[in-house]
Amino acid sequence: CINTPYHFTQSGGVVSLEGCKASREGGGIFSRGNIPMEETATLTIRDSQAERGGGIMTTWINNKARGLKPLMLEASLCNVSLRLLSLIPRVED
Repeated sequence: CINTPYHFTQSGGVVSLEGCKASREGGGIFSRGNIPMEETATLTIRDSQAERGGGIMTTWINNKARGLKPLMLEASLCNVSLRLLSLIPRVED
């Protein structure tokens, strides 16, 4: 669905991706850079697949919210052929 050689920045609002397929990497989002998300942003990826990184393939997911507000990121029913990558969101002050 989204393939970018740079950062995918979500400054706010709601983004929902469903039924995405990639032949190689990052079924829902493939970003060679980071994915910064502001505090009012919600990202949902469902039923997406790829050979590697079924829902998301990226370097970092940054929670740019002030304080310890939760990161609104949901990936469900995403499939990979080779392996499942685990992404741990990084909180920045």
